[in-house]
Amino acid sequence: MQQALGEVVPAFQRLRQQGKIRFLGLTAIGSTTALYRVIDAGAFDSAQVVYNMLNPSADTKLPPNYPAQDYGRLFQHTKKSGVGVIGIRVLAGGALSGSTERHPIASPPPEPIGSAMSYEADVTRARRLMPIVQEGFATSLTEAAIRFAISHPAMGTILVGMATPHQFENALAAVQKGPLPSAALERLTTLRQAFAGEPR
Repeated sequence: MQQALGEVVPAFQRLRQQGKIRFLGLTAIGSTTALYRVIDAGAFDSAQVVYNMLNPSADTKLPPNYPAQDYGRLFQHTKKSGVGVIGIRVLAGGALSGSTERHPIASPPPEPIGSAMSYEADVTRARRLMPIVQEGFATSLTEAAIRFAISHPAMGTILVGMATPHQFENALAAVQKGPLPSAALERLTTLRQAFAGEPR
């Protein structure tokens, strides 16, 4: 933390003064308290923030003993500091497809960032969110996950991993449908309550 603010940021600021970069950004993973300090310092223009249907804690208070990292409403800090948000892990590394299958050219299942300690645990929990699809709020978990991510007003843009043109087209179609309705967001909150107390 001290190194980031005391050494890294000044080095980036010198590069900006030299005209080599315009904006400073960070990937907001690691200790939540440390992230608060870096974002509150006002030195960065953007932050890549973990935000998805399995872990919405950058915006929402999690139930006690929820099996994910608690990002402690990080969006309140980005907003106060004028830091733009880029949503990452919006599909929880692919787990929010609800399938363990991966395309042959897709990267291997990722190490968890912010959610369960294993990809399989994330997939299992993702499948428990299927009522969102069954009740007609979305045509697939993937669509629901993308539309969930763009539902928050702090979100400037999102990063969606994909391995095929078809996956790109599906992601684009999901964005074009727009944010999930409030009834879907409330339903997701109710479904997630059941995860509290489970091992991460």
